[in-house]
Amino acid sequence: MDDARETLEALARVPITAWNYTGEAPGVRHMGPMAQDLYASFGLGADDKSICTVDADGIAFAAIQGLHEETRALRRENADLKAALADQGRRLEALEARAK
Repeated sequence: MDDARETLEALARVPITAWNYTGEAPGVRHMGPMAQDLYASFGLGADDKSICTVDADGIAFAAIQGLHEETRALRRENADLKAALADQGRRLEALEARAK
């Protein structure tokens, strides 16, 4: 995936679960995606049996970039909406002033 937002959307669909490894004490828990799910979503690594940290890091970095793009877009939209609302407020004040 070349698009950061596509990576973000794909990562959002990957299930995150908690588990413990066989041989570890039952109270030792881990959390993350299953290798099969990550491989099915991104096709990275040699197989679907393990997650290479460079691939997990790359996916995370791309998703962070996607979040940054979305945040910037939302900030622009928010600024536009605030400006439109302020304009409507000024128009309403002008109408109210004329009505007096």
